[in-house]
Order: sequence, then structure tokens, then C-alpha cells
Amino acid sequence: MKNYMIKLLFLFFIVSLFHLLLLDPIVFGAGKKGAVMGTVQFPGTVPKSKSIPIKIDPNICGSAFLEEPYVNPENKGVQNAVISLKNKSDKVTSNHAEDRVYIINKNCKIEPNITVMQVNKEIVIKNADPILHVLQFTHNDQTLFNLPLSGNGNIVKQIDQLGPIHVKCLIHPFMEAFFLVIDSPIYTQTDRNGSFKLPDINSGKYILSVWHPTLKSIEKEIEISQDQPLEISINLD
Repeated sequence: MKNYMIKLLFLFFIVSLFHLLLLDPIVFGAGKKGAVMGTVQFPGTVPKSKSIPIKIDPNICGSAFLEEPYVNPENKGVQNAVISLKNKSDKVTSNHAEDRVYIINKNCKIEPNITVMQVNKEIVIKNADPILHVLQFTHNDQTLFNLPLSGNGNIVKQIDQLGPIHVKCLIHPFMEAFFLVIDSPIYTQTDRNGSFKLPDINSGKYILSVWHPTLKSIEKEIEISQDQPLEISINLD
């Protein structure tokens, strides 16, 4: 009986060790991920926001439209810049990408003003205003489509065009927004201080892309390891 119990305990030890080695590699560090983080800043003089007089539907839109600032005057951080990663050898996989993107027209303003999304994903556009808006989507100065949005209506549209897309209202020309459509599921946008972080990235070499509709975009090669987060600082002219 004693020998039987010893053999049983030994067998249990072998099975447990096998489970740790093959089924739970995180215990030994094999499942650790890396990360890239940093800031995007504007090196020049902080641009001033412009005020545009409104003459169409002022009862809904107001008397003037104030452009959104894209540089934080306190630290020159670039807000809402798009940061994306692509593997140099093959496509990366991630669970961070959204299945749908949502924007809203409210008080004659398109929110959010800058959006990033994966190609062939759907965009849900809601009109919270009681008036008609006609949104024109253009890519490289070529019109992709026009979307009439009746008062308090909404439309679901699939985007199959890669690259930057400019959106404006044909009735209220001061209304505009920007999309960046990409083929990578790993992306984020900077906060009001220009800071960003992409966690849970597999180790390896990547192409880091930084895009903002009013500033010069850049690409650079980076290497991510699981030892410590990669910290970078980027200037956009």
C-alpha cells in the first residue's frame, strides 16, 4: 500500500510538471508581452484656434464655430494622433480592434474629430441634430460617397478604402472630420498630452506609423522586447 501511494504521488508530480511546462508557459516567462509607449509633440509655435462665423441654421449650430486645438499649449503634446503597428514579416493579430466605429453629428459638430479604424469595418453615423446633414467622404480629393442624414437619423456604412479620409458636410461646410483607415489591428490615439501606450505586443520588429491630418506623418522601424517597455519621443512638424 505504501509503495502504491508513493507511485501515485510521483505520477501526480510528473503530470503537474508537464502541465506547467507545456500548458502554462506564462509561469516560465514564455508568454510575456512587450509594450511601446511615448509622446508625440509639436516642435514649433502652438497654432491658434480659428473662429468661423455661422450663417446656416444658427439656432442649432450657434453663431460661430471654434476649431478644435490639436496641440496642448501646456506641453506641446499632439492630441488624437494615430499610432499604429505592423509586423515587418507578416500581419499581426490583436484583440484590440473594434468591430464598429461610432461618430455623431451634434450641434453641427462631428465627434470625434479624428478617428482610426480597420479597413472593411462598419461605421455607425448618428445625427443628433433635428436638421439635415449631408456628409461627403473623400480620399485623395476623390469623392467616395455622400451620406444624407435626416434629422435624428443614423446610417451604417462599411469602409473598404485604405488611407486618410476627409469628411465634411455639404450643407454646413465648417463641419469636418478625419478618418485613417488601416490594415493593422494594433492602434491607438494620443491623449490630450500627446501620450500613448500600446501594451501586450509580441516581441519582434515592427513599423511604427504616426499620423495626424494637419501634420507630417512619419514611419520608423522599432524593435519590441519583453524585457521592458520601449519608450520613444516623436516630433511632428
